[in-house]
Amino acid sequence: HATWSQYFVVIEGTGTLHLGGQSYPITKEMIVEIPKGVLHYTQCKEGECLKYFFINIHDPKINEG
Repeated sequence: HATWSQYFVVIEGTGTLHLGGQSYPITKEMIVEIPKGVLHYTQCKEGECLKYFFINIHDPKINEG
């Protein structure tokens, strides 16, 4: 996302966060910052469950054009 940062708040389970070409294990009670413009996705192995919510913080000074 070019114009906002995100924060993932993990409320249950385990999984992997792929962030800017690196991989990180994530678990319950973690808060993860996703800087704006960084490619990312989450992944769970078979049998894993991951529940999280995210908060977007928009930077109005950046134009998505």
